[in-house]
Amino acid sequence: MNKSERLKSHHLNLCTFRHGSWEQRFCRNLSFAAENDPHSPLTPKQKWCLDYMAHRFRRQLAATMPKELMVYETPDRRDYGIDDENKTAGTVDDLFSGKPSAPHPTQSDDHETHPQKNLI
Repeated sequence: MNKSERLKSHHLNLCTFRHGSWEQRFCRNLSFAAENDPHSPLTPKQKWCLDYMAHRFRRQLAATMPKELMVYETPDRRDYGIDDENKTAGTVDDLFSGKPSAPHPTQSDDHETHPQKNLI
């Protein structure tokens, strides 16, 4: 994390967020990482989210953050190397391995595959 990213994360931590929102959680976690491990690099998606948050909360940041760090235009994901076209539709990434899991199988009708026995 470079100096400007650490400053953005620090100033974003001072903003007011909706209670329990992902924005609040992201900014608090990034600010914690900036204080405890300042030399850890950010992923391209984290860099984009940091600039996205700086743009979204620019009115609150205008009072405290230096003007050269302000983001006045919505950041484009492609500028950060994030390509949404390669996403696999209908799959969910496994939380532990990060690999896409298989799509859920369609439910079959039980009465067609397993006919009911005559109970009378």
